[in-house]
This record gives sequence, structure tokens and C-alpha cells, in this order.
Amino acid sequence: MFKSRNNETVFHFAAKSKNRRSFEYVLKFLKNAKIVQEEVKKLIATRDSNSNTAITLAANRGMYSSVRVFIDMGADFNNLTKIQLNKLKGLLHNDNNDTLLRNIECHLSKLLKNEQKNQMQEEVEECYFSISNLYA
Repeated sequence: MFKSRNNETVFHFAAKSKNRRSFEYVLKFLKNAKIVQEEVKKLIATRDSNSNTAITLAANRGMYSSVRVFIDMGADFNNLTKIQLNKLKGLLHNDNNDTLLRNIECHLSKLLKNEQKNQMQEEVEECYFSISNLYA
């Protein structure tokens, strides 16, 4: 239901469209169709044939107002890049949405910690190989 041959949903089509009105049409369609929230979450999380979700497509096109609507509808923002999250965070500063802003900042700090952890792991591995080459 609501999917094309290559697994695209109405949200993918809205996110790809250069016409921002198409996104509004999708929202009106969903409102008129009276789809339950869980179904909306599943549709938003669906990956197309290129493994993109609707939220990543919208963020890649710089449509952060659409990204914000997807999040309000239950989309997960964990697969957005740090740059995309920072742009969204900038949009939210004007929006006075403290809870979402804190969640994004928390996720960004987790990403930073993971990067630091991975970098330290690489440095440890480099040191180990250097030491093992000395004694080889």
C-alpha cells in the first residue's frame, strides 16, 4: 500500500519533488486517508531502491522544513549526517522546540564520542603495528 515498484513511498516522492506544494499534498492526502500513526512511521522509515529514507532525501535537498515535519510525524533522525543535523538544529533555535533540540544535541554528542572512540582505536592499532614491526 502506498509504495511504488522500487519501494518508494509517497514521502519519497514528496521529498524528491522540487515543488514544495507536493509535500503539502501528501500531508493532505494522509490526513484525508486517516492513516494510523504507526503506518505513517513505517512509510517514512521505508528505504527506496537507493537505500534512502524520505527524511534523508529531504535533508539532502535542503528541505529542512520538510525534515521537521517528518520528525513531527515520527521519523527517526539518527541516519542524518552531522552537517544535516546542525542545519536542522539551527532551524530549531528559531522554533522554540526545546525537547527536539535537546534530542538532536544529545545525538550529535553521541556521534562525536563515537568518532573520538574510533579515532583512538585507530591510533592504538597504529601504535601496536609500529611496536610489532620493531620486534619483527
